[in-house]
Amino acid sequence: MIDVTYDREEHTVTVKGHAYSVSTGNDPVCAGVSALTCTLAAAVENMALAGKVFDPITSLTSGYAKISCGSYPNSKAAIILIFDTLCLGFAILAQAYPANIRLFTNEEG
Repeated sequence: MIDVTYDREEHTVTVKGHAYSVSTGNDPVCAGVSALTCTLAAAVENMALAGKVFDPITSLTSGYAKISCGSYPNSKAAIILIFDTLCLGFAILAQAYPANIRLFTNEEG
């Protein structure tokens, strides 16, 4: 089971676990989660390079990822939009594969 936790106020997404929906290397849930996670990490890194966020964390390992950043007042809406959009993808996967992925959110902020 993959657990994705999104803290909207802290601009943090944590991904833990493995889907185990089919054999390793052929798992569509794992592929989807990996694609969304890597896309979010790349977006945070690009925003950091552009000076739009501070303290970026883009830790990606097998079975665990943590992506977060601090936002400046003039970039907060853009950061929330990026995180919300990628988490919408996680929500779609969780709806389609409830035995393999769960999404927990903190919608404050």
